[in-house]
Amino acid sequence: MFTTWTPIIHYCNLGISSGILLVVHNQDNQPRSAGEGDSMNNAISVMPGAVSIHAVYERLLKGTKADFICFSTGYEAVIGDWYDETFAPKLFATQINTREVVADNAGNRTYGKQKDGVKNQVRFMVDSAESDLILGDDFVAIISFNPANPYAVIIEDPIIVASVRVWFNAIWASATR
Repeated sequence: MFTTWTPIIHYCNLGISSGILLVVHNQDNQPRSAGEGDSMNNAISVMPGAVSIHAVYERLLKGTKADFICFSTGYEAVIGDWYDETFAPKLFATQINTREVVADNAGNRTYGKQKDGVKNQVRFMVDSAESDLILGDDFVAIISFNPANPYAVIIEDPIIVASVRVWFNAIWASATR
Protein backbone atom coordinates (compact mmCIF):
# COMPACT_ATOMS: atom_id res chain seq x y z
CA MET A 1 0.00 0.00 0.00
CA PHE A 2 1.30 3.45 -0.92
CA THR A 3 1.44 6.03 1.85
CA THR A 4 1.42 9.76 1.19
CA TRP A 5 4.16 11.65 3.04
CA THR A 6 4.00 15.33 3.84
CA PRO A 7 7.03 17.29 4.99
CA ILE A 8 6.49 19.28 8.17
CA ILE A 9 9.06 21.81 9.35
CA HIS A 10 9.66 21.88 13.11
CA TYR A 11 11.53 24.63 14.90
CA CYS A 12 13.71 22.98 17.50
CA ASN A 13 16.77 23.25 19.66
CA LEU A 14 19.40 20.96 18.16
CA GLY A 15 21.72 21.15 21.15
CA ILE A 16 24.21 23.36 19.35
CA SER A 17 21.92 26.21 18.45
CA SER A 18 18.33 26.66 17.57
CA GLY A 19 17.39 25.47 14.14
CA ILE A 20 14.80 23.99 11.88
CA LEU A 21 14.43 20.26 11.48
CA LEU A 22 12.55 18.89 8.51
CA VAL A 23 10.75 15.73 9.57
CA VAL A 24 8.65 13.80 7.12
CA HIS A 25 5.17 12.90 8.40
CA ASN A 26 2.62 10.52 6.92
CA GLN A 27 -0.96 11.42 6.09
CA ASP A 28 -2.04 10.75 9.71
CA ASN A 29 0.53 13.32 10.91
CA GLN A 30 2.71 10.57 12.39
CA PRO A 31 6.48 10.99 12.03
CA ARG A 32 7.97 8.64 9.50
CA SER A 33 10.30 6.20 11.18
CA ALA A 34 13.13 4.08 9.84
CA GLY A 35 11.71 1.01 8.18
CA GLU A 36 8.57 2.72 6.88
CA GLY A 37 9.04 2.55 3.13
CA ASP A 38 12.82 2.40 3.39
CA SER A 39 15.64 2.11 5.90
CA MET A 40 16.56 5.79 6.29
CA ASN A 41 15.73 8.48 8.77
CA ASN A 42 15.29 11.17 6.06
CA ALA A 43 15.89 14.08 8.44
CA ILE A 44 17.24 17.29 7.00
CA SER A 45 18.56 19.83 9.46
CA VAL A 46 18.70 23.53 8.67
CA MET A 47 20.88 25.25 11.23
CA PRO A 48 21.23 29.04 11.21
CA GLY A 49 24.25 31.11 12.18
CA ALA A 50 28.02 30.92 12.34
CA VAL A 51 28.02 28.69 15.43
CA SER A 52 26.01 26.10 13.51
CA ILE A 53 28.46 26.30 10.62
CA HIS A 54 31.30 25.69 13.08
CA ALA A 55 29.45 22.61 14.39
CA VAL A 56 29.16 21.14 10.88
CA TYR A 57 32.89 21.51 10.28
CA GLU A 58 33.69 20.11 13.74
CA ARG A 59 31.58 17.04 12.96
CA LEU A 60 34.14 16.14 10.28
CA LEU A 61 36.71 15.55 13.03
CA LYS A 62 34.80 12.41 14.04
CA GLY A 63 35.16 10.82 10.59
CA THR A 64 37.80 9.30 8.36
CA LYS A 65 37.53 11.49 5.26
CA ALA A 66 36.29 14.92 4.28
CA ASP A 67 35.65 16.31 0.82
CA PHE A 68 35.01 20.00 0.25
CA ILE A 69 33.86 22.21 -2.59
CA CYS A 70 34.88 25.61 -1.23
CA PHE A 71 34.05 28.31 -3.72
CA SER A 72 33.55 31.01 -1.09
CA THR A 73 36.01 33.87 -1.25
CA GLY A 74 34.31 35.86 1.50
CA TYR A 75 33.59 33.34 4.26
CA GLU A 76 35.51 35.52 6.71
CA ALA A 77 32.51 37.89 6.74
CA VAL A 78 30.56 35.12 8.49
CA ILE A 79 33.07 33.03 10.47
CA GLY A 80 36.06 35.37 10.70
CA ASP A 81 39.39 33.59 10.98
CA TRP A 82 37.83 30.58 12.79
CA TYR A 83 38.40 28.16 9.88
CA ASP A 84 42.04 29.12 9.32
CA GLU A 85 43.05 29.65 12.94
CA THR A 86 40.93 27.11 14.86
CA PHE A 87 39.47 24.40 12.66
CA ALA A 88 42.11 23.82 9.94
CA PRO A 89 44.94 23.12 12.41
CA LYS A 90 42.75 20.51 14.16
CA LEU A 91 41.67 18.90 10.89
CA PHE A 92 45.11 18.69 9.33
CA ALA A 93 46.63 17.31 12.56
CA THR A 94 44.33 14.26 12.30
CA GLN A 95 44.60 11.20 10.06
CA ILE A 96 41.50 12.35 8.13
CA ASN A 97 42.03 12.31 4.36
CA THR A 98 40.82 15.50 2.70
CA ARG A 99 40.13 16.60 -0.85
CA GLU A 100 39.26 20.23 -1.50
CA VAL A 101 38.07 21.87 -4.70
CA VAL A 102 38.55 25.60 -4.23
CA ALA A 103 38.19 28.77 -6.27
CA ASP A 104 41.26 29.31 -8.45
CA ASN A 105 42.89 32.47 -7.14
CA ALA A 106 46.34 33.46 -5.85
CA GLY A 107 45.41 32.97 -2.19
CA ASN A 108 44.04 29.48 -2.77
CA ARG A 109 47.04 28.54 -4.93
CA THR A 110 49.28 29.45 -1.97
CA TYR A 111 46.96 27.49 0.34
CA GLY A 112 47.14 24.46 -1.98
CA LYS A 113 50.96 24.45 -1.89
CA GLN A 114 50.77 23.91 1.89
CA LYS A 115 49.04 20.54 1.41
CA ASP A 116 51.01 17.32 1.06
CA GLY A 117 49.10 16.22 -2.06
CA VAL A 118 48.46 12.75 -0.64
CA LYS A 119 46.55 12.88 2.66
CA ASN A 120 45.42 16.44 2.01
CA GLN A 121 44.78 17.27 -1.64
CA VAL A 122 43.59 20.44 -3.35
CA ARG A 123 42.31 21.13 -6.85
CA PHE A 124 41.01 24.32 -8.42
CA MET A 125 38.06 25.61 -10.45
CA VAL A 126 37.53 29.05 -11.94
CA ASP A 127 34.08 29.55 -10.40
CA SER A 128 33.32 31.10 -7.04
CA ALA A 129 30.16 31.38 -4.95
CA GLU A 130 29.51 32.22 -1.33
CA SER A 131 28.78 28.66 -0.31
CA ASP A 132 30.55 25.41 0.50
CA LEU A 133 29.60 21.80 0.04
CA ILE A 134 31.02 19.44 2.64
CA LEU A 135 30.94 15.67 2.34
CA GLY A 136 31.68 13.68 5.48
CA ASP A 137 31.58 9.94 6.04
CA ASP A 138 27.82 9.86 6.57
CA PHE A 139 26.47 13.31 5.76
CA VAL A 140 26.53 16.11 3.26
CA ALA A 141 26.25 19.77 4.23
CA ILE A 142 25.60 22.84 2.16
CA ILE A 143 26.88 26.00 3.82
CA SER A 144 25.62 29.48 2.95
CA PHE A 145 28.08 32.23 3.78
CA ASN A 146 25.49 34.92 3.09
CA PRO A 147 26.47 37.52 5.74
CA ALA A 148 22.82 38.55 6.14
CA ASN A 149 21.62 34.98 6.73
CA PRO A 150 24.33 32.31 7.13
CA TYR A 151 23.18 28.73 7.65
CA ALA A 152 24.01 25.07 7.12
CA VAL A 153 21.78 22.40 5.59
CA ILE A 154 22.75 18.89 6.72
CA ILE A 155 21.47 15.82 4.89
CA GLU A 156 22.05 12.38 6.39
CA ASP A 157 20.14 10.27 3.87
CA PRO A 158 22.63 7.56 2.76
CA ILE A 159 21.31 7.59 -0.81
CA ILE A 160 21.82 11.34 -1.14
CA VAL A 161 25.25 11.11 0.52
CA ALA A 162 26.28 8.40 -1.97
CA SER A 163 24.93 10.49 -4.87
CA VAL A 164 26.81 13.58 -3.76
CA ARG A 165 29.97 11.46 -3.47
CA VAL A 166 29.55 10.54 -7.18
CA TRP A 167 29.01 14.21 -8.05
CA PHE A 168 32.05 15.24 -6.03
CA ASN A 169 34.21 12.63 -7.74
CA ALA A 170 33.13 13.98 -11.15
CA ILE A 171 33.97 17.54 -10.11
CA TRP A 172 37.27 16.37 -8.60
CA ALA A 173 38.20 14.62 -11.85
CA SER A 174 37.52 17.76 -13.88
CA ALA A 175 39.22 20.24 -11.54
CA THR A 176 42.67 21.69 -12.31
CA ARG A 177 45.66 20.51 -10.29
